[in-house]
Amino acid sequence: MSKLSRRRGRNRANVEREPNGRTKRTYGRDDGTPETKARRMGLAERYDGRYGDPAKTTTPLDALEANGTITADQHKAGEAFGRMYRAVFGRADGSKPFGDHPTDDTMAKVEARLRRRMAAILGGGRRQRDTVVNICAYGRWTRWIPTGNRNREGDIRDIALLETGLNRLIEVSQDEGRRAAEAKAKRAAEKAAEEKAA
Repeated sequence: MSKLSRRRGRNRANVEREPNGRTKRTYGRDDGTPETKARRMGLAERYDGRYGDPAKTTTPLDALEANGTITADQHKAGEAFGRMYRAVFGRADGSKPFGDHPTDDTMAKVEARLRRRMAAILGGGRRQRDTVVNICAYGRWTRWIPTGNRNREGDIRDIALLETGLNRLIEVSQDEGRRAAEAKAKRAAEKAAEEKAA
């Protein structure tokens, strides 16, 4: 037998190691299976033949923005509406968009904002409200989102209802922003008048 005896077991791999001796982990990006990649590319395909960002196809609202059906402002308004709707009516996944224990005052403000938005959407009819709520709040994939099929009359009508509903949400939020700015300016003017008088 030779002077150097062999160790039992598998040879040690020649890889980079941590200070404790374990092999260093490499954290790479997992893009998913080829089928998932193809599905996401299909969801991100725009109607002019170009492609949006396939990573932004996790929710129906994201997919609609990625494929160019809605604008970034419409997407933002839809997400805000969905967050308010889920906060008021609860959600199945248990997440809390306004903190663990929102105060009654906070929830009253959220409910009032949601009521204004629901009234604006309902101005376009019940079908418009249902379309906006299903896509924005519940994240439901309708028939026409994954396929991009705009040929059916009902699908064309639903897309138009969604776009006008999201535009109404934008108008409501802009109106709220304008009112908040006016109230803030009024409070600042009153405060300045009080300081001047004192």
